[in-house]
Amino acid sequence: MKINGNLISWVAELGADYDLCVCLEYNPQPFNLIDVERVLAVIEGENDEKDWHWVVKLRDNRYVYLRGGCDYTGWDCQSWADTIFLDPESLNVSLSQAVEQSNLVREEGELINEFVVDLLYQLREGKRTTWREQNDKIFDSYDWICYLKNSPVTGGSTPYKTD
Repeated sequence: MKINGNLISWVAELGADYDLCVCLEYNPQPFNLIDVERVLAVIEGENDEKDWHWVVKLRDNRYVYLRGGCDYTGWDCQSWADTIFLDPESLNVSLSQAVEQSNLVREEGELINEFVVDLLYQLREGKRTTWREQNDKIFDSYDWICYLKNSPVTGGSTPYKTD
């Protein structure tokens, strides 16, 4: 299947990558990828190790803190995700409280405060490009995007078509 460049552009404009897309695919949340206006911040995880953390702005002007993880086999086997909606009027405070509520005590020696500081920095200065985003661009390896065409994560549709 040849992938239409517009679909790649749409995913890139969102600031989404493979991990966010498949996290939502295998762990349905109160929103889908098609609802996302922009990924504002991310902390990358590792299979069977650290969790992923995202701060997302939805098209309806709601903000979300999403945390998810998977085992060594990937998102399609054993994985989980939780959503906490944030107060847009006090995003920094709301995000700090959400990270605290997510029962995150320590992850590989990193304290809650370090996660909050990193996410808040990205909200202020711009989202960090993930390893996956960098490599997709370098190696032009966007094959994973083709599943978005009929995926429940996009509500069964995307604003762009694949060939």
